[in-house]
Amino acid sequence: MRTRAADAPLSATGKDLRHEKVFGLDDDDTCHWLRAVKSADYELIVSLKEGLLVAVYVPGSKGAPSFVRLYQYPNFGGPHAALANKSFFKADKVTMLWNKKATAVLVIASTDVDKTGASYYGEQTLHYIATNGESAVVQLPKNGPIYDVVWNSSSTEFCAVYGFMPAKATVFNLKCDPVFDFGTGPRNAAYYSPHGHILVLAGFGNLRGQMEVWDVKNYKLISKPVASDSTYFAWCPDGEHILTATCAPRLRVNNGYKIWHYTGSVLHKCDVPSNAELWQVSWQPFLDGVFPAKAITYQAVPTEVPNEEPKVATAYRPPALRNKPVTNSKLHEEEPPQNMKPQAGSDKPLSKTALKNQRKHEAKKAAKQEAKNDKSPDLAPAPAQQSTPRNPVSQSTSGDPETDKKIRNLKKEAKNDKSPDLAPAPAQQSTPRNPVSQSTSGDPETDKKIRNLKKKLKAIEQLKEQAASGKQLEKNQLEKIQKEKALLQELEDLELGV
Repeated sequence: MRTRAADAPLSATGKDLRHEKVFGLDDDDTCHWLRAVKSADYELIVSLKEGLLVAVYVPGSKGAPSFVRLYQYPNFGGPHAALANKSFFKADKVTMLWNKKATAVLVIASTDVDKTGASYYGEQTLHYIATNGESAVVQLPKNGPIYDVVWNSSSTEFCAVYGFMPAKATVFNLKCDPVFDFGTGPRNAAYYSPHGHILVLAGFGNLRGQMEVWDVKNYKLISKPVASDSTYFAWCPDGEHILTATCAPRLRVNNGYKIWHYTGSVLHKCDVPSNAELWQVSWQPFLDGVFPAKAITYQAVPTEVPNEEPKVATAYRPPALRNKPVTNSKLHEEEPPQNMKPQAGSDKPLSKTALKNQRKHEAKKAAKQEAKNDKSPDLAPAPAQQSTPRNPVSQSTSGDPETDKKIRNLKKEAKNDKSPDLAPAPAQQSTPRNPVSQSTSGDPETDKKIRNLKKKLKAIEQLKEQAASGKQLEKNQLEKIQKEKALLQELEDLELGV
């Protein structure tokens, strides 16, 4: 029998009798029967407004789904006795969590084996059922096990920690819509303060004990203390102090406990001798309302306990790499909380697709600028670039003897073309780089041919510069260079006819 008192000092009794459940209030001599065939689990809660409420889980069989139904004591009979019903598949067992006001229950449905092989923990789903008849499946954005689900004391929201490590944490409202995403991190547990204004996300067990303390009114990070090797966590009823402990038999070494302020300061520390063990530690209980909620502070409170810096575990590096720079590579990239993510328009790393598109855009922009510069009259002295083959760089080779021979022959031809008796020729070659508007034939077809010839000669000039710098040219590129004299002659004939 499990009973929770929501807001009244009442208690209830539940007993199993084969496939039937017997429920009753302790101040009532009458027992009421709930006939649920093959019911496997139930959860009771007592509310001052609603009385005794019961959540009953019945596993599915022969292709029929499993379901959870909510009842109000003593109305267990009749076709419309259930306050709410939620059916689902893939459930070998369930965990049911009532909120403090007894208005809704969260159901974690689990299977022992994940048939897809994706998870060692089986498959898990989270369902929401309210006493007003509403129900929904809580959509969790990240795949993986559900480590913890906890209600806020206000009963208006809940936090779920889920997904493959690094785990994700999200706060949901009663419509099962996400309210705030805490991103991912090394965590597997969540703890609301008694007043519901502070949330601690922690990673205990096989994790190093990192805690994140959040103000859930403004969703602002308060502190990030580390409680290494902790096996126990509990909020003080005043909503300001936290107790962490390392207890046996979970761990039999380094037993002890610490009392923290939620701002990250250790106010008290107790270490158990090495020949002794700590089995249990807990806060003195108080009734709700004894400690009023106080304003949240973000400044760490002073303490006399010396601050112990946690030892940072370093990865093993082979001897050959120990004197070399360390690369900042991570096995898992952690996702920041939603209010710490880079906003649109800020400097944030681009994805591969976005980076590729950005490079294409920049290349197009540069090509347009280059074309604009080619049409500008300020570039008239461009023929000076033809002297490039005379630079010492022209002595470089491409690595292919046949290609080198062709390049040398082309250089000789270019040198012969620039002999003293052909001195005026460079002035004619500069003509193609002048604006077309300076000499027109009046015939659009002829002007078009002149422009095309100028483009080809410009491309040949670029190929010659590449060959002079030692770049190995393709066969078709060498053939283009060999056509330079013919193109120049054709261009000269067209321009003389102007």
